[in-house]
This record gives sequence, C-alpha cells and structure tokens, in this order.
Amino acid sequence: ASHQSVIAASGKYPVIVLHGNGASSTSTEWGPQESIPMLKAAGYKDEHIWAPSYLGYDGTAANHGMDYADYPNVASNNISDINKYIDAVLEYTGAEKVDIIGHSSGGTLALAYALGYNNSYNQKRRGSAMGGNVTCYPADSHHFSLANLDKVGTIVTLAADHYGFTSPMQATCNFNANGEFMTQKLAFWEQNHAAVKEKVKIYAVVADTDWVDAGYSLSMSRITYKAPDGNTSGLEHAHENKIFPMPGSIPSAYT
Repeated sequence: ASHQSVIAASGKYPVIVLHGNGASSTSTEWGPQESIPMLKAAGYKDEHIWAPSYLGYDGTAANHGMDYADYPNVASNNISDINKYIDAVLEYTGAEKVDIIGHSSGGTLALAYALGYNNSYNQKRRGSAMGGNVTCYPADSHHFSLANLDKVGTIVTLAADHYGFTSPMQATCNFNANGEFMTQKLAFWEQNHAAVKEKVKIYAVVADTDWVDAGYSLSMSRITYKAPDGNTSGLEHAHENKIFPMPGSIPSAYT
C-alpha cells in the first residue's frame, strides 16, 4: 500500500534502472547507484525506484555478477525476465506506466521492452565473451510488437548500443550491427517509429569518453546513433560519468 500511495500522490511513474553488462543493481560506477541519488534529488522516493540485477547477482559474489558468458546474447537471454519484472512492478504499484533508465546493454533492453521484443527460444545461449565461441539465436527467434507501448512513458539510454558493434571482437550476436537481432530491431523501428514516438519519449545520451572502446579505433567502435547523413564514424561515446547530450542527442532515426 505504501508504494501505491506514494506513487499515486507524487504524479510520477516508477523508474526502472537497468545496469549494463558485467554489472548489477549495486554497481557504483556507471551503474544504478549513480542514477539513484540523481532521481532522489529530483523528488523521487525509494518507492519509485526499481533496479533488478538481471544477470543474477545475489549480493554475495565478489565480482558483482560479472557474468560475461551472457554478453553475446544479453538481450535475447534476459528479455523474458525484464518483461516479467516490469509487468510485476506495474501490477504491484498500480502505476499506468514506467520510465526506464538503461546503461549500455541496459539501454538495449529498455528499448527492446518498449518495442515488445520476445525471444521464442526457451533455453539461454551463453558462451565466451568478446569474440569467443557462442551460438547466436536464429532469425525466427526474434519477435517485436507494439504491445508494450502503453506501459512506457520515457526511456533514457546511457551509452546504449542502438546500432550495434562493428569491431570483430565485440560484434557478437545481439551486438553485431549486421546480425539478426539488430537488423530485425531496426527494421521494426523503421516501420513503426511514428507509433512508438507517439507513445514513448526516447532520449539517447552519450559522453565524451567510452572506456569500453578506448582500445579500439573509432571506426571499429560501438555505434550509439547516426548522423543525419548516415555517417557513423566517431559518433560513439559514453561510459564516463561525465554525461552530456551530443548534438542531436536523440538518434536521428528516433526523431
């Protein structure tokens, strides 16, 4: 009752904070523990803030759940749990919608939820991270729909890989710019962006440095958004806690 009454009286939606790969809800660097004080300073209460550890961190492991075996298929492997979690928050709080903040792969999952993504395969496909051996999901496993649009108010992604990786080491399965998940997601977006924009506000935020890509040339880096002319060279930046909007901070295809 406390959650329901606080949220109803505030006029604010619950906020789902989704961490990135190799992190958890307790991560202090580039994670939920940096977003939560910001939310509280803006008037959100504990009852508003929900931060799952979707990689399975139980609060005891010294590595904070850095399960990189989930990396290549992190969206496909975890979207079912994210769908259930967000739906459970909506049911428990009685809220009409949620807002979502997602960092890195958490941003991928946030947008995937808004686009009604489901993976029809029941068994998780896991493997070595960063270019190791892993089996990707086949084309017919990825399904998108408009079913969740009325459940989301605003999405803010921080360093999310909306267009995938082009680095051979990083471009595995869900993160492959030319892979089945990414191409089907973007094709669905192109067909339905007007309907999505009518319901959900989407903001993609980037920063001036990305430690993940520091060891790679910009031409091999993750692609967060595209310039109006379609050029993606040098436009990915974002894991540092100095976050600022780049020109056209919403990806051009999202505006």
